[in-house]
Amino acid sequence: MTVQVVVNRCPVCRALVNPRWSACLFGHALAPVSECGAGRRTITKNDTSDCWRAEIDAMAARRRALGDDDAAARAYAYNALISTWHRQHGERTPAGRCAGCVNEIEAGAAIHALPLGEQVHGAGLDCLIKYGRRWRAGAAARLATLGITAPEGWRP
Repeated sequence: MTVQVVVNRCPVCRALVNPRWSACLFGHALAPVSECGAGRRTITKNDTSDCWRAEIDAMAARRRALGDDDAAARAYAYNALISTWHRQHGERTPAGRCAGCVNEIEAGAAIHALPLGEQVHGAGLDCLIKYGRRWRAGAAARLATLGITAPEGWRP
């Protein structure tokens, strides 16, 4: 089993802190951590919608502590959360198919290799943009079923 320790700095005194702590060594209050383990950036399929909401609240609180206004903090947290959901549970395009247009990729065609092992056609950016919009819309739709809605003005 691998244990991941994430170390951040206190937004007030810049002392090193673990995000699971409620205060830095000098007593400055940090973003709350839920019993779901919000802030861990790995949420399993068995976690409840409350855990996903706690995660977005914890991320937004950390951004506010760093000086973001509430709208910017929520937008950042929402974007981070849909990325997390997509990495962990998002639909994957079969090998040999473009993740953007979903057409077959011909042998020898130029491609863009993506971080999760998928590929898009490399001639231009159209397929890459289609892929990004599709997975973001899919992740947002799934999070909406859990009661987590996109911030005002958000587009996939």
